[in-house]
Amino acid sequence: MKRQRIEITAQILMFCMDSKRKTRIMYMNNLSHLQLKNYLTLLTSRNLLAHNSDTYVTTEKGHRFLEAFAQLKDVLEDHTRRSFVEISDSCEVRAMLDVFPMSRDKREAK
Repeated sequence: MKRQRIEITAQILMFCMDSKRKTRIMYMNNLSHLQLKNYLTLLTSRNLLAHNSDTYVTTEKGHRFLEAFAQLKDVLEDHTRRSFVEISDSCEVRAMLDVFPMSRDKREAK
């Protein structure tokens, strides 16, 4: 599955909690040089990353972004999990009706 821009952003910020060099960020996040250049420009311009000589480090604003991202991810995963349970519950009911067709016919006759 293709990574979304926000996920790549979060991965870079998490990776840069300690100062990291550009090459290390590129390899550890599986980015091309052009992609890395674009992300670093975006993240430094938004003050999510700080550039110190030849290293990058996540700023306080970057930490807040990661907290918000984690909360959003939890909400979405919880919603997805609940939706999956609802779907699987209804599938189980249908499967049980298929296994016991006599019971279903008797119910429909009533």
